Amino acid sequence: MGYPKPNLSYFHAILALAAILSASNRGLAQQPLGALHITQSKDRVLTTLKVAGSEPVPVVFDTGTSENILDLKLAAKLGLPNLGPSTAIDGSLGKPIAGFLTEVKGAILGNLSIDDGPANAVDYDLPNEKGVFGPNCFPGKLVQMDLGIGSILVMPKTAATLPLGAGIPYIGKGDDALPSVIVDFGTRQIAAELDTGNNAALLFPLSFTNQLSLEDTPKMVGEAGSVAGRQPLYRARLKGALKIGPLTLDRPVIMFIAGGQPNVGLPIARRLVVVFDPSARRSWLISSRSPPKLNLTVMVVALAVVAITAGIFIRRKLSKDLQGNSLFLRDSKKVLTPK
Repeated sequence: MGYPKPNLSYFHAILALAAILSASNRGLAQQPLGALHITQSKDRVLTTLKVAGSEPVPVVFDTGTSENILDLKLAAKLGLPNLGPSTAIDGSLGKPIAGFLTEVKGAILGNLSIDDGPANAVDYDLPNEKGVFGPNCFPGKLVQMDLGIGSILVMPKTAATLPLGAGIPYIGKGDDALPSVIVDFGTRQIAAELDTGNNAALLFPLSFTNQLSLEDTPKMVGEAGSVAGRQPLYRARLKGALKIGPLTLDRPVIMFIAGGQPNVGLPIARRLVVVFDPSARRSWLISSRSPPKLNLTVMVVALAVVAITAGIFIRRKLSKDLQGNSLFLRDSKKVLTPK
């Protein structure tokens, strides 16, 4: 599969963000706390990455990844060490992703410094994306995400800043655990990964189709593509309503694939206010928002919110999909999927 030509208006918006951040960071000590500078398209939440004084490059901010990811070519350009085979796994297919393990030192994500730590270098060479980073970049802190207003805030973790209650435990074991939400169908509750790297609102394994009350039999509508391959994609509508924390969805469409885990993606994440505690592997759903307006493209620079016009986000097309529909996802632990 080849890469399409870049959408220039969106590409220029990314370059503008990088240039502004570079200028604003010049001569200033980077801080580990504060508002993370981000930009949003219809299908992505992005920020920038600088490594040891390098020029900033665009990367995805993804709550559905347990590891940091860099493109192989970028890792080579930065002279990052090869510490052995990649540990990344495509969670939707259960297949390893080729590449190598490395270490990132002296990095700045957006405008915030992050701890030195491991990353996987894999084939992720997209014009507007050169890596994947998430809340785990901020251990020992709280990360409040309110994408409805374009805000990601990294806060100190204290008794005063911790939300009330025990929180929702992450799904998975150890360092592979990922943020989760409880999807309440009324007759049963299902824990699902909260994944801003997935552009489907609701994505479930096919094995759940006989456990849910659906209005019709799931129909094949295309293919879901991830780094390690592709698989058939199905769609059906739920009979009735479901709840995710304070948010209620009436008769929502649910997408299905053979593998992976139950997954709540970016369209719903944009309607939730969530606080992550990466070190304790738990999160809280604080509140919900009304459906966003038509224009979801928002650029946040420093503490000012600036509206920008962005074109259709670059997508890496799947050829000859069954009915012209393709879903591109990072739907499970350590999954990377160029769109």
